[in-house]
Amino acid sequence: MRENLIQLTITQPDLPAIKMITEAGIIGKIGLNSAGVGVCFNAIRARGLDKTRLPVHLGLRLALESTSVEQALRQLQDIGMASSAHFLIGDATTAVGLEFTSSTFAQVPVNNAGFVVHANHMLLTHTGIYEPHWLDDSAPRVETMERNIIAAGEVSWDGFRTLFEDETGYPCAINRAAEGKGEFPTLFNICIDLRRRAAVVRVGRPTAGDSGQVLSFEE
Repeated sequence: MRENLIQLTITQPDLPAIKMITEAGIIGKIGLNSAGVGVCFNAIRARGLDKTRLPVHLGLRLALESTSVEQALRQLQDIGMASSAHFLIGDATTAVGLEFTSSTFAQVPVNNAGFVVHANHMLLTHTGIYEPHWLDDSAPRVETMERNIIAAGEVSWDGFRTLFEDETGYPCAINRAAEGKGEFPTLFNICIDLRRRAAVVRVGRPTAGDSGQVLSFEE
């Protein structure tokens, strides 16, 4: 998939401009917009499909066309999502994790320490939904990131980027590698500063030496 990654800058009349990282042909993925709204994505394998609702990648695009977290949440929940996933949606003042399936929504708010951490499994209860076990390392990655953020205290920009270099549980770590029982490596890492409306993307494992591509709306 690394060979299929592209960076898109999208401008549309009467909508925020978008900068995102996606696979060629995918209309919405991970990135930020000129209004200071950003979205990240976690795959979830909860069962269920509703073809009358919005596909996940169109939901990501809708979030990136929003001017606030509140607007993105309202529109996504009004339309409904066709299948399961987790979106981390943020703006300059707040963030929320949005877990959803083809029939449910649940919000993971910023915790008392000021952050949201998510991976590839539901953290909240979704009544009537079956989520088969998928990745053994999903819960440990959440626990590792939470522990590292709390241990770091006030996190600087450089310190924040370093959090994604953690190899606890290698090769199935936050900084994943395709070795041993690891099925696939980290495809890319993106760190977004929504107050500055800028992001840095490192393709591949964040310890692989990529200095990062800057996506920015700064004047």
